Amino acid sequence: MPRRVQDCGALNPQIADIVSSAIDRREFVDVVTDPNPDFEFSVAHGLGRVPVGYIPIVQDKVGTLYLGDGPWTTEEIFLKCSVASLSVRILVL
Repeated sequence: MPRRVQDCGALNPQIADIVSSAIDRREFVDVVTDPNPDFEFSVAHGLGRVPVGYIPIVQDKVGTLYLGDGPWTTEEIFLKCSVASLSVRILVL
């Protein structure tokens, strides 16, 4: 049987630091979106820097989160949702 996995040695220390930092720089936030579909709302986060993105993790019904018009800051991001009152856990990166 051919060998499919090969040990390539240790990670470059610089790459290891980048990967470790990326994993440590995230925050989970539980949100209930605005009761009006397609209405902008803010999400407070505690990253202490402007996030690079977000990933919806779990939500209670079908709906789409998308970018709002407000500028992202070190304290909050602005999103919109296609449905009313979506309960969602977001991973802010």
